[in-house]
Amino acid sequence: MKIDLHTHTSYSDGKLHPEELVKLYAEQGFDILAITDHDNIDAFKPAMKAAREHGIELIPGVEISTLFQGRDLHILGYYVEQNKELLELLDFIRNERVYRAKKILALLKEHFDIELEMDRLFEISGTKDVIGRPHIARAIVEKGYCKTQQDAFDNYIGDNCPANLPKQSVTPEEAIAIIKRADGISVMAHPIYSGGITNIKAMIKAGIQGVEIYYPGQEGCTDYMRLVGKHDLLCTGGSDFHGFTDDYKVLMDFEVPISCVTELKKYKGVK
Repeated sequence: MKIDLHTHTSYSDGKLHPEELVKLYAEQGFDILAITDHDNIDAFKPAMKAAREHGIELIPGVEISTLFQGRDLHILGYYVEQNKELLELLDFIRNERVYRAKKILALLKEHFDIELEMDRLFEISGTKDVIGRPHIARAIVEKGYCKTQQDAFDNYIGDNCPANLPKQSVTPEEAIAIIKRADGISVMAHPIYSGGITNIKAMIKAGIQGVEIYYPGQEGCTDYMRLVGKHDLLCTGGSDFHGFTDDYKVLMDFEVPISCVTELKKYKGVK
């Protein structure tokens, strides 16, 4: 079976609408798909309709942005229920994203005389409440200030650049607790980019239920697998597909074992 448990749509920072994403995965022969938009679960309803039409199993998910020791650390939530507490958390994070984007635009103008409009960022993102630095980078390239989005990060809005602004977000412990209270399963996303072994150990103490083991660039990481096995945690995996050119190359070769889904379902108690 072909499986991907980590994908993004235009409801966060992906390129494809939910229906387009599901159609693509069905055409590529996938059987099971999870949509894990950043701080947003609104794509699930349209994606579910498309999944029924294309005969693909859809697992509800989300990727919550948290801050741990001054750096981003993302927590995936699977099979989350749309309870009031979770929705309020996601609203808070999205509102902070919009505030941050406005401040970054002001810093771009102040430091580099780069002028961008919030309305254009909303058009690029496709929503009124999910704005991130990738959308700002696309706008910078669009206006001709840089040739590539990576150039925009390297020169203007990257972590150590004058026009970057630190996020105001929740802690991993808060996100993990809220996912659990929403009857979901919390999983640490892409540890290769999130502090590796050190932070996996920290997330275990915080109550994480699983770790994303199968991820582009970290396949076969035996240290991660040994630690997860020692603590009897769930293993998940996904391509982190956003719909951009390089993502398609990964999608063709990337594999997630069926055990990732069977163990998730067993833990959740679903068939």
